[in-house]
Amino acid sequence: MLPNGNWPVFLTCEGPPTPEQVAEAHRHGIVGYLHSQEDIEEIVLRVNAYLEGRLATGYTSALRARVLVRVELRSDDPADADPNFALVRNISRTGMLVSVVSPPAVGSKVRLSFQLPPRTTPIRCDGQIVWLQSGRGPSGGTDVGIEFEGLQPEDREFLRSFVLARLRATSGPFR
Repeated sequence: MLPNGNWPVFLTCEGPPTPEQVAEAHRHGIVGYLHSQEDIEEIVLRVNAYLEGRLATGYTSALRARVLVRVELRSDDPADADPNFALVRNISRTGMLVSVVSPPAVGSKVRLSFQLPPRTTPIRCDGQIVWLQSGRGPSGGTDVGIEFEGLQPEDREFLRSFVLARLRATSGPFR
């Protein structure tokens, strides 16, 4: 139950909602959108995560799992040929939060390579830097939001399964 005494409401829709639709929905008490064919277990985990305060409201409310793994970021800028290594702090099937000392600019395209257990081959895809917050990362680094681009379908399904398994392991009982 929400602080105002209401239960959270999630809408389903075809494709991601526009920012205007999100703003209008929030005025009517909608706390999140499910915009893909998600199974009932994922919906229950999503509601649990919201009730437990682990899922923020709004446009970017994707199921995320906490994880600490290294990711290699390569800029698409030829002048910046050296890889930048960062720490992945959470991940979803649509993107990741990383902490990095020298962040690329918002809007930059990066090439990502990272490995999640129990998989032995790295996931490689492109990404776009969608936001930065300086001083929030460990040791005063910068937190960077990266949206995946060009993720292979089998990698997206692996990420979905990985996130659900992590949430199953940490989620309390459905209330």
